[in-house]
Amino acid sequence: MFANLKSAVQISYVVVIYIISYPDVSHCNIFLVSRVLISTTNDIMEPKELSARSLQYYVIVRRWASDLEFFKIETAFFRRLLEGSFVRLSNKDHTTNLDKIEKSLLKFEDNKSMVAKMLAEQMKSLERAAKDDVPEDIEQLAWKQVNLEYLMSNLTREFQSAKRDVFALVDEIMEEQKIILG
Repeated sequence: MFANLKSAVQISYVVVIYIISYPDVSHCNIFLVSRVLISTTNDIMEPKELSARSLQYYVIVRRWASDLEFFKIETAFFRRLLEGSFVRLSNKDHTTNLDKIEKSLLKFEDNKSMVAKMLAEQMKSLERAAKDDVPEDIEQLAWKQVNLEYLMSNLTREFQSAKRDVFALVDEIMEEQKIILG
């Protein structure tokens, strides 16, 4: 009984952290996060014995996966925006900038794919531990989590830089169009 209470407190702790960290997330998503941490045994819902740290890792990995999905949508928008602007580019400097931006977007997408695979592996490891398919290896999970934190931080900076470059180029083109059209 005490072990189950401890697990329930751990799950509640992670759900509260999730709610505080992401107030705009729907209750349905919070339920899904909680559900991963619970197994069904003889029709009785019984929490698994995962550490609070592993539960926290799972929540963070899910958020990062959501960030990657957002990056995917944004980069697709940037590509359409640049393709639409390309026709109006008459200045060689714009073409050079466009090439630079396209290369940075390609590099970003390659890095994003690599990180997405690593996130999926971490998520699977955490889910398998939650289902008791494999024992929880907190040291290995921690090492992977720190590595993912570093990669996500770099990926976010890379995305922000590419976004600034895209908007600066589009803004420059729009300003030129205002001058030309008078």
